[in-house]
Amino acid sequence: MVVADMNVNVWDVTDAVKGLIRSAAQIDPALLTDPSVPLESLVTSRVQQATC
Repeated sequence: MVVADMNVNVWDVTDAVKGLIRSAAQIDPALLTDPSVPLESLVTSRVQQATC
């Protein structure tokens, strides 16, 4: 679960990171550290799973 973040000079991920924190979802660390996986996709997939 993502509970906090530290962001330096990356301006376009703030909303995605907030969404991950607010979702309180368990996120695979490998996905979080993979630069080819957009953070927005992790937020979207978690919200869809929660509403199903």
